[in-house]
Amino acid sequence: MKLEYNILWFEDDEVWYESIIGEVKEHLVKKAFIPCIAWKKSDDLGKDLKSFLDQGEFDLILMDYNLPGVLGDEIIGRIRHFSLGVEIIFYSADGAQKIRTELFKKRIDGVYCTNRDEVYDTVPQIIDATLKKVEDLNSVRGLVIAEASDQDGLIKETLKTYWEGDVNAEEKQELWGYVEKSIIDKTHKDDKKKIEKLKKDPNLATFLDGYLCDASKRARILHWLGKKLDIGLDETFLVDYQEKVLKKRNLLAHVKPTHLGGKKVLVGFDGKEEITVDEDFFQTVREDLAEYREILEKSQKKF
Repeated sequence: MKLEYNILWFEDDEVWYESIIGEVKEHLVKKAFIPCIAWKKSDDLGKDLKSFLDQGEFDLILMDYNLPGVLGDEIIGRIRHFSLGVEIIFYSADGAQKIRTELFKKRIDGVYCTNRDEVYDTVPQIIDATLKKVEDLNSVRGLVIAEASDQDGLIKETLKTYWEGDVNAEEKQELWGYVEKSIIDKTHKDDKKKIEKLKKDPNLATFLDGYLCDASKRARILHWLGKKLDIGLDETFLVDYQEKVLKKRNLLAHVKPTHLGGKKVLVGFDGKEEITVDEDFFQTVREDLAEYREILEKSQKKF
């Protein structure tokens, strides 16, 4: 489970494709997913199909069944050979029934078929169906934890890039002074040997990788740096990031499944109150995760 929703689309008519792709992207954005769409033409199918499929884990593949010089049923067999789980939509101006008949003759199933002029309505429905499969509560729980971990990695790499980049000794000393005074001295008094070693040989990169520095502390360091430099962080970055990302990640690490009002939900405790984790909760979480991934990626590019 991930934030990106990946589509591989084979279509020769660029004007028709452009007329519909905007709506598909908008539908995914409304669902709080990032649309990642690879558009290919029939000429590309003459190349190594496996190379396209190896470029990413696609959630959906669409194809005009009547592409010039292409036998749709043969292509579907090749796709299934490399990507068993991916959903596939074939469409044709000749109608969905003709495609179904041809596929039935070839004993090919597990493929959605639709009329070309109904693609606009069919694609969002299939997208929603695939999302329902991955929106199992425990799957989305894994999404939040994994994505929060990835974003923590972005923060770490941004800080390392700054520390190991073109900064003078005075700037390093100022940053390390903050880390030592505001983080190390206040939170690690019981680990004297490790603290003494850090103070003797100050190295932010080493500290960031060590067990003494968790995701919250790395975010605090980035926030401090963001107040010194223009890296795209506003004054509330730390509070908002901890509330919207880290706090929810920690909550989901300790939830338990239950049923509420006939619906399967997860229930956790955030230290103050019981929180019900359902589809609406995850919708909000995905939106927050997408927002902070964009912020952190922009910050990373500043160095």
